[in-house]
Amino acid sequence: MSVDSIPRPAPLYRQGWFWLCLLATLISLVIRNSSRGFVSYDFMYFYLPWSEHLEANGGFAGIPSLDTDYTVAYHYILAFLTYLPASYLAKVKVVSTFFDLSAAILIFFIVAKLDPAKTLVKPSLAYIIAIFIPTVILNSAVWGQCDSIYTAFVLGCILALLHRKYALAFISSGIALAFKLQAIFFLPVLCLLLLEEKQVKLWHFLIIPVVNFVIYLPAWALGKPLQQYFDAYLIQVTQYSDLVRRFPSLWHWLNQPPSWMQNLALVIALGTIGVFYLFNLYRKNKLTAPPFLIQTSMLTVMLCALLLPTMHERYMYMADLLAAIYLVFQPRKFFIPLAIWAASLVGYLDVLFGITQVSLYRWFALILLAACVYLLVSLIKKEEISSSNPRLEAHQVSGPV
Repeated sequence: MSVDSIPRPAPLYRQGWFWLCLLATLISLVIRNSSRGFVSYDFMYFYLPWSEHLEANGGFAGIPSLDTDYTVAYHYILAFLTYLPASYLAKVKVVSTFFDLSAAILIFFIVAKLDPAKTLVKPSLAYIIAIFIPTVILNSAVWGQCDSIYTAFVLGCILALLHRKYALAFISSGIALAFKLQAIFFLPVLCLLLLEEKQVKLWHFLIIPVVNFVIYLPAWALGKPLQQYFDAYLIQVTQYSDLVRRFPSLWHWLNQPPSWMQNLALVIALGTIGVFYLFNLYRKNKLTAPPFLIQTSMLTVMLCALLLPTMHERYMYMADLLAAIYLVFQPRKFFIPLAIWAASLVGYLDVLFGITQVSLYRWFALILLAACVYLLVSLIKKEEISSSNPRLEAHQVSGPV
């Protein structure tokens, strides 16, 4: 992003929006700090034993013998934390909170790039919304989860795409996938980009596994067997056999579904996304062009979470943050972000606080479905994310990303 892309009539520190963002950040940190003592099941039975194992075996030297369903990228972070003071609970939550803020900063720059007005208003509002999204706060400060890490790199990928830095975008996507398999929900958007943008080549996709392998190399050098390279991903894919878990998936409406429904759900999910993409390609709608990229990405993640089997409560995290961008450009369509955040929140309340009811999952699945249909129709009608503002320059609207 060029220095001149945001006009600055006065030094940044003198601008009201800077101080408002700073104040909002401090308030959000106070809110997060109020949950510092909350101990989740995942921390007690996974993160803490993993951290203790690493500390007992020499920090980084303990990575080869650490057996988890998380990738080595997160092992490096846990190993690094063993050398720092404070409790593991605090350190794990600080790391996740750091990436909360990093993701929000990336959202600021994404909005600044997309906003035709080129002011600080919408970027600042998007930043503030992002750090106060309930599921984002619950994910890091309460639960101690690390979904903000891979999502920050996906947002970095989107920002690079908006700047047409394609190699950098795929590097960022590769890092995201190195942390969590859920980053794969953004892969269909990159595949669509290949079909829509001539500057994107097949070799760009080779960057993703290369980045993954490079990240694995330090663990291999420390003695972790190379055959375990894919183990974390395989465990995540195969460890659950039920069709639904704690997310408002559409499949909650089925009572005692047979095991073969998992495969059918996978086909339906990929088929729905594929047909939607192909229909727009046929109509020459460039879904990855700047005015539509956020909606396309958000809708793709939503459809994956709604239709794929064995979806967990955190799997729509990317859409939770993308909804902040959508909201600042489309405030009159606030019901879309609210539907996304409410649907995500159902599973969080169940896992963290035991607030559960099957009917909640079913009805919020229908709400999420309605939001998906609305976004789908909007994209087919070519409704730009910034349509409430002056139009983007003609080359931005009709040209490639």
